Amino acid sequence: MATVRDRTKSLFDDDGRASGDAVSRTLHRRGDPETSIEGAEDVAERITPEREFALGWVRRFPGSTAAELDRRANSRDGRVRKRLAELERIGATERGSKRRCAVTGRNAHTWTATSATTTEGFDVGAVTKAAAGRADR
Repeated sequence: MATVRDRTKSLFDDDGRASGDAVSRTLHRRGDPETSIEGAEDVAERITPEREFALGWVRRFPGSTAAELDRRANSRDGRVRKRLAELERIGATERGSKRRCAVTGRNAHTWTATSATTTEGFDVGAVTKAAAGRADR
């Protein structure tokens, strides 16, 4: 009898490395229509204006917490914070150490841009390779 784990696709191949389309699989569910799957793959392969906005603030203020980045961006609705996990998932940012946040007063992770991102733009190929390398650890 097949277990739930057997019937569920993993984000990782059998050897524990991130599979090539791991990012797009996190953006859609197994039963979604083909058009939703295609849309998820398209979004996963490019940086959206929202991601570029957030990444720009991370580049300008590396080592800041999500709340500090939102405050610097004058974003009351969490425009930066909401994209940090997406950027981390595609390898554009890295979650750093914890420290006391100057905005909330609570411990929070800091954020930095990865070497796969440059000030001129976003190199999807380099980010994908960097993300695969992290999965090997």
